[in-house]
Amino acid sequence: PTQESNTTHNTLHNAFMDRTCRLIKKMASEDTRPPVDALREAFGVAIATWDVMKTAVDQQWGGGDVEDKVAWLGDIVTDYFLEFPDDPPVTMEVISYLSEAIENEFDTLLEDDVAVAVSLRISVCCRHVECKPSHH
Repeated sequence: PTQESNTTHNTLHNAFMDRTCRLIKKMASEDTRPPVDALREAFGVAIATWDVMKTAVDQQWGGGDVEDKVAWLGDIVTDYFLEFPDDPPVTMEVISYLSEAIENEFDTLLEDDVAVAVSLRISVCCRHVECKPSHH
């Protein structure tokens, strides 16, 4: 890729992340549910709309209950964040956690950069919704 195409990609990515941040802030401020429920939904949506999970569902990776596994993945990521309410996992830790879960449950190895986008989205969600287990 050229420097120009990298710059364009970075600009588009930053615009996407800005829109994601605004949407999550709006959801969190307007949501009447406990913050943990909003966080669980946000993580679930981030994972379910991730291209890798769409492919997993289409190709039935890891068996016939793949849609349940996608929902479960959103739940365990939420629980992972709730384990560390005062020091939420950073993007690299989320990448590692997701990669391990996908390898174990979907019998699939991810390339190093595949989980970066969804991990960033998840990290953004956590910054805008209070990650505290006391709101369960």
